[in-house]
Amino acid sequence: MISKITHIAANGHYDSPHGRLFKQQYAFEDGAELSANHKTEASPFKVGDEVEYEVNGTNSYGAWGKVGPSHLYDGRITRS
Repeated sequence: MISKITHIAANGHYDSPHGRLFKQQYAFEDGAELSANHKTEASPFKVGDEVEYEVNGTNSYGAWGKVGPSHLYDGRITRS
């Protein structure tokens, strides 16, 4: 899905086999909300950016997935 970000909030961090990852909680103009992990403490995006997001799962705590630039390739998010 492609939508504009309306809110971003830091949501902690954890150490993974790939290094420290920082959780960000995102809200979008289309009403969706999800948590995504980044290697940087600050989100690489800002409120108002149009991005592509993908929900990978949900549970009682909410949804999680991927957030990236709005470039679509083969139905998957790609980084340019």
